[in-house]
Amino acid sequence: MIPVGAIIAAVVIAGRYAAQANQKSPTSGPRRTYQNRSLAFLLVWLFVWPLWLILILGGVVGERSWEALAFATALAPLCIPWLLVRFVFIPAGLPRGAWLIAHLADWTWGRDRGGGALIAAVLAAGAKKRPKDIAWARQRLQRLELLGGAGVVATALLADLDGDGARARALLRAFDAFDARVVPKTARHIAIEHRILELLRSADLAAIVDVDVKGSRFGRFARACARRLIGIDQRSLWGDAQLQGLWLLAPRRRRNRALCRSALQALPRPPTAKTTTTTTTAPLGHALALHVAATQAAAPSLGEVQALAAAWDPALKSAARDLAIRARALGVHNVDDVTRGIEETVTTSLADLVKEVDLSAVDVKTQPLLLQTAIEHVRSERLDALETATAALRLRNEQSIDLAAVDELREVAAVRALALLVQRTGDDGRALAYDASQWTLCEVAVRLWNVRGEHRLANAIFRMLLDEATALRDTRGMDTQASNVKCGP
Repeated sequence: MIPVGAIIAAVVIAGRYAAQANQKSPTSGPRRTYQNRSLAFLLVWLFVWPLWLILILGGVVGERSWEALAFATALAPLCIPWLLVRFVFIPAGLPRGAWLIAHLADWTWGRDRGGGALIAAVLAAGAKKRPKDIAWARQRLQRLELLGGAGVVATALLADLDGDGARARALLRAFDAFDARVVPKTARHIAIEHRILELLRSADLAAIVDVDVKGSRFGRFARACARRLIGIDQRSLWGDAQLQGLWLLAPRRRRNRALCRSALQALPRPPTAKTTTTTTTAPLGHALALHVAATQAAAPSLGEVQALAAAWDPALKSAARDLAIRARALGVHNVDDVTRGIEETVTTSLADLVKEVDLSAVDVKTQPLLLQTAIEHVRSERLDALETATAALRLRNEQSIDLAAVDELREVAAVRALALLVQRTGDDGRALAYDASQWTLCEVAVRLWNVRGEHRLANAIFRMLLDEATALRDTRGMDTQASNVKCGP
């Protein structure tokens, strides 16, 4: 009996796919967004998949034909390509095979199969970390055109593989600005997992709680564990059941078992009692003790740095007074240079601590004078670096010197990372960074859109600039970037 209904349904669906493929809309064209899947995927789903299932059932349950099983194995790359890549090629460290088979994973990557194949290649190269495989994945990445979300994730994974964690974090921040229509769901989940694993390595559980997991099963599990470990969620029978359920649903359960066990055994933290201590230590000794404690801490807090700066002010005055008294006793009358040298040494050491602290919400003018000087020193240094990088980017753009899409992304991400460092030097740092880089980045994005045809990357830059303009209430910037963002990815 001929399945007339199935044939009619197939023709109708194929017609819809063909109509989508011929769309010319600037915001929904399949070349510029990756929402639609190819007609080849439809044919595989309607015809190859049923044949594959019949061959498997016939080879295993029915006549147990080895020929049927061999034919089904040959069809597996068409029917379950991403499962083969994830569980065979990536663990085996075969980047070329992973890259080739991942191109068939239309269900997983949509029309961003090029970027998805690069993610597979980088993950496979990282499994064995052979230099020749990493070099091959880097060459493939350089040839990528039409950079989308998956390509950005592959670039970040390769940077992390090279040991450049700072660049990987900068690239993932740029990834967050890409339009959702050019970010396959699997790429988003891999980015979330990479970000959480890095935070777990640094034991920054509080940051994991703030991560937007966006449907990632591993992300939901890790966030629940972090909430339990830092004491936000207390132990309960229902809470333990939920945590175990999230662990069962998360991928790579064996590797996550230790984290789940630690969260299940976490004890509620007792409230810390606030104690007040009265110190009778001399000002200089007190300041030195605070300074040693701050420098030995892995990450000094804002309060510690503020207390240290406040302690150094009377300590320096006391030291200058004692030095002047001893100098007069020895017949020396000019000790200003010595006092100034001590103050510069303390300011330089304090500036090293300021580099580790986020001051983006701090009014610099209300801080101790010594801390203001240290902040200005750090800000000047970072602003010089941002202006230098921006000037180099502007010069290259004016001379129409184009780089590969991934290199353009790396330069933009590097400028944005420098701007973020300037932003961390006080509540007015964001405005300084914005003024130093906004129009250069806008000009780069305009060229990427008009000349290069890299609409996805250009749209992501416009989105970054729109977010900054909105945060700073720059009306002109908001109007300009809103119009640019409306052009679509």
